[in-house]
Amino acid sequence: MTLDNWFVSHPEKGRCEKRLYCFPFAGGTASAYREWHGNIPGVEICALQYPGKENRIRENPISDFETFVDNICSAISVKEGVPFAFFGHSLGGKVAFEVAKRLSERGRIVPEYLFISGSRAPHLPARKQIHHLNDNEFVSALAQYGGTPQAVLENQELMKFFLPMIRADFALDETFVSQRESKISVPICTFSGKEDNIAPCEEVMGWSQYTYGAFNSFELEGGHFFLKEHQHFLWEQIGRLMFL
Repeated sequence: MTLDNWFVSHPEKGRCEKRLYCFPFAGGTASAYREWHGNIPGVEICALQYPGKENRIRENPISDFETFVDNICSAISVKEGVPFAFFGHSLGGKVAFEVAKRLSERGRIVPEYLFISGSRAPHLPARKQIHHLNDNEFVSALAQYGGTPQAVLENQELMKFFLPMIRADFALDETFVSQRESKISVPICTFSGKEDNIAPCEEVMGWSQYTYGAFNSFELEGGHFFLKEHQHFLWEQIGRLMFL
């Protein structure tokens, strides 16, 4: 494993003054942020690629949350030099926060802003755990999340190949609970879906307890993957706050 394997970025038009690290949701890949490239003026999009996904398909997923966070911190630390922020959806929000906290503890440069989307506050346990279910039950539960195309869910050969990686992500998300007193100085902005029953708006608002800085929140129409319908709004708000 090399540290560069953690990131997928594309050359942006013009000079980028800042960088946005984007953390995927459970089962997601760096490709989830493909459309983000070039859509936040002055910002380079640098999407995280977790082990076992896409160009890292030959690597084993990391099942220990602390190891996962430590590896990401090491990878980000060698890319210092450009002011940056974090964006994470669902599992990605929790990972982004823990990475920011770990960077602070290590005395490294921390993100200027933390954007958290569709992720309940980290001291709140998952309402329903699915990582331990058998394959059929797990696939059915995935369908309820709404982030996986039905054609993929119905392809047994494809799901047989991807299930271990997706299950590992859900195990990370569902078994790690942070401590409520783990505040950071980084300002936080949250986005939540009004119809999201995985990370309800009131549970996403719990992130207000985790910063000594400013806190902003936006509630948008939609379920757990509301961000797909509101990408332009997210880009606008993220760009605005990154350049305040």
